[in-house]
Amino acid sequence: MRRLFTALLGILFLSLLVSTVSAGFIVWPNWDEAAKYPDSTGDQTGPIAEDMTICYVTHDAEYIYFRAEFAGGTIGDRVLLIYLDVDRNQATGDSGADEDWSYDLHDLGAEWRIDVNSPVQGLWKWDPGSNDWIAVLSQTAWDQGDAYIMLRARLSDLDNPQFPINILFISYYIGDTDWNPNAGHLEYPALRPVGGILIAVDKLTLLSPWVAVTLAGVALTIFATKRRRRP
Repeated sequence: MRRLFTALLGILFLSLLVSTVSAGFIVWPNWDEAAKYPDSTGDQTGPIAEDMTICYVTHDAEYIYFRAEFAGGTIGDRVLLIYLDVDRNQATGDSGADEDWSYDLHDLGAEWRIDVNSPVQGLWKWDPGSNDWIAVLSQTAWDQGDAYIMLRARLSDLDNPQFPINILFISYYIGDTDWNPNAGHLEYPALRPVGGILIAVDKLTLLSPWVAVTLAGVALTIFATKRRRRP
């Protein structure tokens, strides 16, 4: 029994070591090509160290990547929590107030949570049977600076979710908190423009150029046909 416990402890330690150290050897994505989710500045409940300014999400065939940027602070100042609702169903995950942190999850039903800089950092999976979060061994890795945190999670560790998924970012600093978004959730890949402007138009406005071209073509055809029929 003692050998089994030692082996399990060794696996856990190795997993955490790989997750932390390997971040320095990761080729991170080009964040300019990632989905961007701006967050209002000054909307945090405490110091600017927790005030998110923008979040990024992207993925490839093997990993999903996240990045959050902050208005200020120094490295290690804040904890970052990322909640994933992979089936986009509020009834199948943790909802309302997070069972562990008591933070408002808005309309999310999160099946997965990633903690960075917390005493229990790593990947967590929601267990509806016990109504609690369960730690999952994973190859999650992260890197951070004074004003950013970025991380990646292996898609297979998340049971290979089908996109799109819903996401909520929460950062906190000694109890004070900032959400992105402040209400609702983020959709990835974005199903609508993020930070853009939607202009209301009706179908006739959209179709009018094509209608005009079509009518002009019909008129020219009739004119040409009549000219050919003249004796």
